[in-house]
Amino acid sequence: MSRSVQTDTEKKIAEIREALEKATHGQWKWVDVYKPEWLQFLTQAVEMYRELMHELDKENDHLHEKINELEKLKQERDKLIEVLRLYANPRNWYGDVFAPPEGISDEVDDGGQCARDILKEIGVTVDV
Repeated sequence: MSRSVQTDTEKKIAEIREALEKATHGQWKWVDVYKPEWLQFLTQAVEMYRELMHELDKENDHLHEKINELEKLKQERDKLIEVLRLYANPRNWYGDVFAPPEGISDEVDDGGQCARDILKEIGVTVDV
């Protein structure tokens, strides 16, 4: 005697298969995302990212060094301007403040004109 009558379990399995076939377009395909080439690609990408971050850190450190160097140069420039302003002020040439020793040429004893010229050349105003 052949069994043409399906059990409840067999009917349920058949219904699920039929529903699955209707819900999908074509065959399901298993994609193994853990294949060695994927792992290798991911590892390379992570390593490239780390290298880029290391390079960025080095560039950032270099920029901070340059900023500090520029700040130091600005401070030195400000000090030099302060001295030039003192030298440039003709009022400081009277009396003993900048009294040149005997025998100094007129080129050196210019009453601060050279300093005023330099300050003007670098764009610093001098109040005389």
